Amino acid sequence: MEKQYYWDLLSQAGQIEQEQFAHNIPVQTETQNLKCFAFTGLIRNGELFQIESNRQEIEKLQQENKKKIISSTDIKIPELSEHIKIRSMDGTVYALPLDVLKNHMKSEFDTLIYRKETKSAIAYEELSVELPDIFSDEENDPEPVTEEIPVKAVLKPQTDKLRDENYIPSLDGDMRYNKDQAQSKTLDSFCVDHARMTYEEDGRKAIVDFNVFPLKFVEDAPITDIMVVALSGNIVRAGISRGASSAVQIDFDEMSFMVRGRWESGKFNVKINCLDNRFAEKFQQTDTMYMPTNRTYTIFMQEELEHKLYSFFPATIRKNDMQGLAPAAMVYQEAGDLKIVLSNDMDSFNMIDKDGLPYKVQFYWSGGRQPKLQMQILEE
Repeated sequence: MEKQYYWDLLSQAGQIEQEQFAHNIPVQTETQNLKCFAFTGLIRNGELFQIESNRQEIEKLQQENKKKIISSTDIKIPELSEHIKIRSMDGTVYALPLDVLKNHMKSEFDTLIYRKETKSAIAYEELSVELPDIFSDEENDPEPVTEEIPVKAVLKPQTDKLRDENYIPSLDGDMRYNKDQAQSKTLDSFCVDHARMTYEEDGRKAIVDFNVFPLKFVEDAPITDIMVVALSGNIVRAGISRGASSAVQIDFDEMSFMVRGRWESGKFNVKINCLDNRFAEKFQQTDTMYMPTNRTYTIFMQEELEHKLYSFFPATIRKNDMQGLAPAAMVYQEAGDLKIVLSNDMDSFNMIDKDGLPYKVQFYWSGGRQPKLQMQILEE
């Protein structure tokens, strides 16, 4: 059936639902069945969707309660609430409880919603990690060990004869390919290595997620310019290659990391080292590489706003936070240098238009058969 058929069906179900609400009539099973049928048809035909869940909040509260010697009844654990949402072209948002759709889809649910048949993609839940800081079970930094452990694998900045302290990388795209659709970029057109650094010892656990973007798509390049966006809990850090070295140092309050990328035989490889001798050899790196099967002008997101070019790099892959948004880093050129801006606590970039009026730029991931990073612009 044509996709429009399912949109019409969803619109009709939405009207029935509104009438039921207006007359204080509980939502009927038949209405939800209509919505399930429409949702399934739209998703099967590649329509984008979002999942909103408070699962992370519940798990965080449960974890905080477990840390107490005696569990506290003061910590109120909310009931699990998970909804899937689809936005129509006219801006109407249709929502459905996720468990209701799961019961309707049955065996198709994992395939259509979480794409578990795709081995190269990260399952939606796999990145659902929320930590207050790098160390999840200890408020303060650990006591230093009495004997420093030598770190053999720490990356030393390498220099290129063509680079100097004033060098900045180019963010130009490849003219052989078309530009992305405005305010949208599909996951299969990104080139990014998602590296998870994990440390676990004596009841303490640290997890830091790194998205490492090469700025150019090449066959071989031992010295490769990169953009790095790191996330630990809700703390975002970012850095870009510049100056005499292509390596990027990422600093958290507790420790720092050195990140380097290189192209070798058409493969992009990333090496990350913790620069704190107490932990360096105990961090484990796990990588998931996303290579672009759909080449476009850039292998990261780039948009022109108010006649100025901005490049955007998400901190997450196929995951939105509790606000339904994706934190990100923004890069633009000014006065012969590259400026990096991180999204604020509301996952927004505050901008000013040509008339001096403020507006916000936000990002979110939409799911389905073709996941996309979507930009939305909101007036203040």
